[in-house]
Amino acid sequence: MKYLKHTFVLMVTLLFMMMLPSCNSDIFVEDFKSDVSQISMSGEGGTTTIRFRSDDWDKLDLSVQYDEHFDRIVTPLGGEPYAGYSLTGDGCISAFNDMTDILVTRSGSEVTVDVKYAIGSDELLIWLTAANSVTHEIHSIDVNIDRVRGYEILDVKYVLDSWGGSMEFDSVELDNLSVTSSSSSKPVTWYPKLPGGGLISVYKMGTSSEEMPVLRSLCGENIPVPTKTYLNWGNWELRGDEAPITIDQSFVILKHYPAYPSPIDVKPGTRATLWAEMEKCTFDATLTVRNVFTGQVSDIWMVLSMYQPEKYVVTHDEI
Repeated sequence: MKYLKHTFVLMVTLLFMMMLPSCNSDIFVEDFKSDVSQISMSGEGGTTTIRFRSDDWDKLDLSVQYDEHFDRIVTPLGGEPYAGYSLTGDGCISAFNDMTDILVTRSGSEVTVDVKYAIGSDELLIWLTAANSVTHEIHSIDVNIDRVRGYEILDVKYVLDSWGGSMEFDSVELDNLSVTSSSSSKPVTWYPKLPGGGLISVYKMGTSSEEMPVLRSLCGENIPVPTKTYLNWGNWELRGDEAPITIDQSFVILKHYPAYPSPIDVKPGTRATLWAEMEKCTFDATLTVRNVFTGQVSDIWMVLSMYQPEKYVVTHDEI
């Protein structure tokens, strides 16, 4: 009986010892993931707090879309700041450039996103990724930021000398007159009328790839544009014409353009039509702009392509 008792105790002990390794190989971690996977924020003073189920995670990464260039500084709680995008424990990550200033702060199970400003013409997308480095569990959150206007145009300076595109023409009909047959068969002197409401011109703006985000953010803002004073002359002036900034081909009405030089004789039984041959003129300009959030003033190089009258042409057709 005593032998059986010792045997039973030994078997229980061995069984318990066999179970110990299997228990220790499992790491039980509380589910920390937030119910939030996507948020939208304002690009001016936007703030939001994301609450996770627990603080049982240690890494927080801040990523930005591939075509955006940011400086990112990580500051651990009680530690020294360093360049990077991954925070361990509590602290903050700042992401910034000339057009954006974002701060992400972690405190325990909460992450707060503050958007001081995000200037631009479209949406900015950033990603927050929380991770447990032991279990490799992760949770990602998409943060969509609606960017805002944030530049003020202080000055526009042109080099009033066109370059390039001199062989590109587009004919635009301006006016016409039909003269029917008469007994006198005398020509009619016609004084063609140029459009009193202005002349339609095709145009667009461009700049370097580095400065394109700034120019995009200014789209829709009116700026002065040069117009030609005399036909066949490289003589342009700023005479009050304006056009909205656009990086896509668009149209504008020019109020100032060269006058037609002389009247036209129109024979009976014909129709005379006045055309403007529009030449593509290209100008360099410098936009001086100010960031309304920081007060920083900078110069942006811009190129303007705009069609202007190169000459007027009269065609005569029988009717």
